[in-house]
Amino acid sequence: MLDLNNALNRIMNWLQQHKPEYAESFLPGLKDNRAIAPLNKALHDDDIEVRAKALNSLFNFKVIDSLINALEDESEYIREQAVRDLGELKDLLAVEPLSRLLEDSAFMVREAAKKSLAQLSQ
Repeated sequence: MLDLNNALNRIMNWLQQHKPEYAESFLPGLKDNRAIAPLNKALHDDDIEVRAKALNSLFNFKVIDSLINALEDESEYIREQAVRDLGELKDLLAVEPLSRLLEDSAFMVREAAKKSLAQLSQ
C-alpha cells in the first residue's frame, strides 16, 4: 500500500507542476482524503482557474474548513463561490465567517453571504 501511495503522490506532484488543469480532475477519483492536501495547496495557486477547480473539488469532499479559508481569497469570484458552497452544505461552523462577509467590499459576495446565512437558518 505504501508503494501505491508513493506512486499517487509522484503522479499528483507531476500533474500539479506540469498540468494543473488535469490534477483537479484526477483527484476526485481518489475518493479519499489523499486528495485534500493537494487541493488545499492548489487554493493558493496564482492561477484563479486552478483555485476555482480546487474549491469545487473541496466542496465535493465537503471540507468545511478549507471552504471557510477560501472566504479570504483575493478574488471576489472565489470568495463568492466559497460563500455559496458553504450555504449549500449548511454547516453551522460557517455562520460566523459568513457573517463577516456581510461587510465584504464586493456586492456579489455580500449578497451571496445573505443568501447563505438564510440557508443555514432553515
